[in-house]
Amino acid sequence: MLGLLLAATGISFESELKNLQLRSSEAFLTQEKVERHLSISPKQVIVAVEGRDLNEVLSRSGRVEALAQQLRQRGEVVSFSSLGQVINNAGNQRKVIDALTPGIDSSNLGFALSSSLAQQGFAVEPFRDYLQRLGRLGHSEILPVGEGLAHLANSPFRGIVERLVIHTPSGYHLLTYLNYRGPEFRQAAFLDALHGADLRARATSVDLVSRQLTESVRQSFVWAMVIGGGIVLLLLGSHFSAPAGIFYSLFPLFAGIIAMLGVMALCDMRLNFMNVMVLVTIMGMGSDYGLHVAHRVRNCAEPEFKGRFIQSGRAVLLSALTNIVGFGSLAFIDYGALASIGWATIFGVVAIIVLTLVTLPAFMRCFGGKGKLFSG
Repeated sequence: MLGLLLAATGISFESELKNLQLRSSEAFLTQEKVERHLSISPKQVIVAVEGRDLNEVLSRSGRVEALAQQLRQRGEVVSFSSLGQVINNAGNQRKVIDALTPGIDSSNLGFALSSSLAQQGFAVEPFRDYLQRLGRLGHSEILPVGEGLAHLANSPFRGIVERLVIHTPSGYHLLTYLNYRGPEFRQAAFLDALHGADLRARATSVDLVSRQLTESVRQSFVWAMVIGGGIVLLLLGSHFSAPAGIFYSLFPLFAGIIAMLGVMALCDMRLNFMNVMVLVTIMGMGSDYGLHVAHRVRNCAEPEFKGRFIQSGRAVLLSALTNIVGFGSLAFIDYGALASIGWATIFGVVAIIVLTLVTLPAFMRCFGGKGKLFSG
């Protein structure tokens, strides 16, 4: 038991939602292939900045983009995509215009290009619009971002706009996609930095959803254990008048749970959203075995002890086998999440029944005085 207790400390929680899918399904296999061969990174965070005024939303999105750039420089994210990489805001447009104006004679550039086209035998007329724009390049004006988005939406690049900008009656929703591989991306630190850049920005990802589900399951599990354990203890206390009876009912249960977790850790199995509740359900099943044995042999003389224990032992063994067959059959299905419930139940019930049939008579003989211990 000490060895299994040490092994149980190495049990971990599987929060990857993908691993709860059917591993032989087409969806799971396709997702694995896409992540392995087609995706620049297997994981992604989406940040949404929302508001009614486009310029204000663009300004806030620019702060998110600056944060993403810092993460990429530190190697926490592989890449990111945002609207700021597609179209310049007013400030960046002014910088580009100021940089181009001193070094380009736009009128000569347009005339030189027109002459070169004619000399090479090209018809100039199809390029007239572009040549006129080149002629005005040195006197360019800032293009409103909304107008620029409209131009892109009516061009072959409209897919980029549709992916990054969502315009609804409630306002504009600008999305920034951050691609990362694994633990090098510190999600908690990123969320703190994101709230520092923009308190109203929202983020979502599969890992963030898994994290929230994990916390929800943890809280539900703790409450279930507290409530279930309290009621079981109350019922046992009302049945036995001596503390030894409660001990004989609960020792195989808690020792069996430790053994179950230790065996799972040794078999490289982890707790997940499904099998963690086996720890709660097994509390009701496992406490019965020690209870029946203790109840059967209480207040009996030494000559009767062996016969009564054998009778109750056969009954609880049969009860355990039916539980193993019923719940354990899940271990052989192809759905990994349900299979983990089956294996956890098998490990837990086997450990509890072995401890019940082996340790209880040893404890009873060690303590002595069966009648004194079970006077209730």
